Amino acid sequence: HWEKKRGQVVAFEQITLFGLIVVGRRPVHYGPIDPVASRELFIREGLVRGEIQSRAKCLTANQQLLEQLDELEAKARRRDIL
Repeated sequence: HWEKKRGQVVAFEQITLFGLIVVGRRPVHYGPIDPVASRELFIREGLVRGEIQSRAKCLTANQQLLEQLDELEAKARRRDIL
């Protein structure tokens, strides 16, 4: 799952010893485990939903563009521009 606080895709790991749970639900970075699924989750959850915390210029420019399109849709009274 996407973890907003850490800014990365995280999975929970469970460590057992002879069937006895030693460590349960330890969060681990999922990127090295499955890069394709991690990338998909990052794009869908972090970028599309806007849950990533970053000062990158491209993200700021995209947010401004979305706000401008919202204003244009409101003026035109159409919701199919975006």
